[in-house]
Amino acid sequence: MLSLEDCIALCDLTEEEEVLAIAEHEHIPEMAATELGNYLLRISTRRRRAMSGNACWC
Repeated sequence: MLSLEDCIALCDLTEEEEVLAIAEHEHIPEMAATELGNYLLRISTRRRRAMSGNACWC
């Protein structure tokens, strides 16, 4: 079974406080906040690539 620390290590968030802030703001469990944070970071990266002219959606 994965712990919260394992999930934070696997996602692109750098601090446990980031996950806790997302969980508190969105009123969701901390494990779900790791996935949401990771998703939001990836969407943000894709948008930056598209805006810079590199439309590779990798």
